[in-house]
Amino acid sequence: MTVIVGRRRIGKTKLIKEAYKEKVYLFVSKKNETFLCAEFVDIIEATLEIKVFGEFKINKSILRGRIC
Repeated sequence: MTVIVGRRRIGKTKLIKEAYKEKVYLFVSKKNETFLCAEFVDIIEATLEIKVFGEFKINKSILRGRIC
């Protein structure tokens, strides 16, 4: 896992997207955890072309790779 922090509008997102073109990029925003987890599952399925079974209920479950 890579975490990048820094000032606003200096190109962090562009740097990540360019460096990890063929990897999964999950942006953590200030959303309800349920919606955020659902969005993560959609991104993982589309990027890796796999089907995710089960349901993620908290962010920690995704970060640890466990399905609740």
